[in-house]
Amino acid sequence: KYYGEVVAILFFIFLLKKEIKINLKYFICFGILIFTMLVFSWGKVYTYYQGFNGEILARSALYQTAFELAKDYFPLGSGFGSFADDASKVYYSPIYIKYGLSDIWGLSPFYSNYITDTYFPVVIGQFGVIGLIMLCMFYFFLFKQIPYSPKDRDDFTYVLSLCLLVIFIVESTAGSMFTSYLCIPYMLLLSDIINTNKKNSFSKEL
Repeated sequence: KYYGEVVAILFFIFLLKKEIKINLKYFICFGILIFTMLVFSWGKVYTYYQGFNGEILARSALYQTAFELAKDYFPLGSGFGSFADDASKVYYSPIYIKYGLSDIWGLSPFYSNYITDTYFPVVIGQFGVIGLIMLCMFYFFLFKQIPYSPKDRDDFTYVLSLCLLVIFIVESTAGSMFTSYLCIPYMLLLSDIINTNKKNSFSKEL
């Protein structure tokens, strides 16, 4: 996660010269950015999602099963509290037994500490395709709220906000940051930037 975040942050700080727009040029730029992030963090990515030395790890098992749940319970997933969250750990969900996860270290009824070790599998598994679409819409909404001032390139809040958004997404691939206390300072800072921009825009209109 760290390597990927550093690559993205350096890209935004040193290479981003103007506001990001939804067009082919930026799709290509972000494709190159994601490829570069994967190059620097491929070892961890492969271990996270494919296992280690042929052994399926808890995180990779959660991801693989999440997509199975999205397919088997299309389009709304297996339901709230049934997979990869604290409720499914406390009241051990039958999903883990049904899909053969109860024998994996960290996902068993006797040692279940790794059940809450991810975020995206929660959305994909519990809420299916609809949940994933809504999550993408949420991130897109945050992106559209990020302020950009073409007359003031010294205003670093645009780049800072993009960096915060990237941290949300990257951290959520291998952790439950978005639903934990770790997210609070980042989200407060982003919301303050967005709110301040709206207040300034409103004052200019008056």
